Amino acid sequence: MPTIRIQIIAFGSAAEALGWSSRETELTDTATVRGLLDLLSQESPRLAAALARLRVAVNARYAAPDHPLRDGDEVAIIPPVSGGSGSSARLARTVIDVPTLISEVSRESCGAIATFIGTVRAESRPDGIPLRSLEYTAHESMALVTMEQICQRARAEYNLHGSVVVHRLGIVPLGEASIAVVTSAAHRAECFDGCRRIIEDVKADAPIFKRELWGDDRRTWVDGI
Repeated sequence: MPTIRIQIIAFGSAAEALGWSSRETELTDTATVRGLLDLLSQESPRLAAALARLRVAVNARYAAPDHPLRDGDEVAIIPPVSGGSGSSARLARTVIDVPTLISEVSRESCGAIATFIGTVRAESRPDGIPLRSLEYTAHESMALVTMEQICQRARAEYNLHGSVVVHRLGIVPLGEASIAVVTSAAHRAECFDGCRRIIEDVKADAPIFKRELWGDDRRTWVDGI
């Protein structure tokens, strides 16, 4: 029977229940999300007991149980997202608390912690009208999945001990942080590189949209259609 190969990424308590966070698996070409979960449940009774509370994303999109799997798919197994410190990815509508993020990734085994903070800078249009603020909107569930996957990949690729990314939603005034990325690692090189990778991938792939609010009340989308 023809087969497919997929990449499975498990997050948080789901990874703990399975005993791994990333694995390539071979399945029949008729496999579905439900079939994959049944297979993983045989491997982990703890996961089986929590099936009703799990969500699954295929290629960064939430998928129904009967969703067919295809060769090369990336499948994310996602436990309940509380929005608290257990999640590497968060969306915030208030000021980002960077010191708290630093404390979350700090480990005794770490020799380095890197922090990137993106802020809203003052600028003006060619006609001299100043920028007043930025407004961020998102496909929230997909953005969280995407950012979580980005952190997971960065941790594996750069041997990070911890990573977290928080992106603001709503109106962000001049000078305030719109995004913060904090990473920790044994050494500074991988810590810096992992932090850079996360911010670049979030900017490129997360479905978060930015609109400029100008002093004359004009609003313009950045990279809009």
